[in-house]
Amino acid sequence: MTCGGTALVVVGGGAIWAMSSSKNDPPAKGDNSQYGMPTLPEDGPQRPDPDDDWNKKQQAIMNLMTVGGIVIATRYGTLNKMLPSGYQANHLNQDAAYRDVIPYNEGLANPLRGNPNIPDSPHAKFHQSLNRFWKPYQKGGAQFPDKPTNAQYGQALEEALKEAGLSPREAAEFANQARAQRNEYGLSESDKVPRVPGTPR
Repeated sequence: MTCGGTALVVVGGGAIWAMSSSKNDPPAKGDNSQYGMPTLPEDGPQRPDPDDDWNKKQQAIMNLMTVGGIVIATRYGTLNKMLPSGYQANHLNQDAAYRDVIPYNEGLANPLRGNPNIPDSPHAKFHQSLNRFWKPYQKGGAQFPDKPTNAQYGQALEEALKEAGLSPREAAEFANQARAQRNEYGLSESDKVPRVPGTPR
């Protein structure tokens, strides 16, 4: 199936990826910050990412999931197998909080460069933001032993995605898809999150 010269491919879990018809085709113009990659200029040559092999990795990342300008999350078990070295699939509904309800490989995910242990990488910034959100609910925090609601988590998720480099629109779209998955698994926005990461059961 094609759309404007781009092949649309349905992959595992029903997620839709947009793939260029040729490896030599230029990636779509726009903000690629959600992938931890530089924004492409409107015109002129592409600028290489100094930390990555641009020619190998940009194709794999740019193939990912935009349909009609909307970013589409896919399941962790699918995305994790498709990303090049240096990138990781990132659970939108954090596994440490939702693992008792949403199976690990079924959780919706987005790609982020780096990992939580690489300082200043997009993936590390995402988790640093969520860690600040969870801290008051952990032992010794002002809210302990209470738990936040799923709605509060959704707001924190959106903020964490923006801190990882996504645009406000992209962060909102991913957060909305994460909310829909929580609802799919029977979690209402007014419910408390299943678990607080870093807190014993």
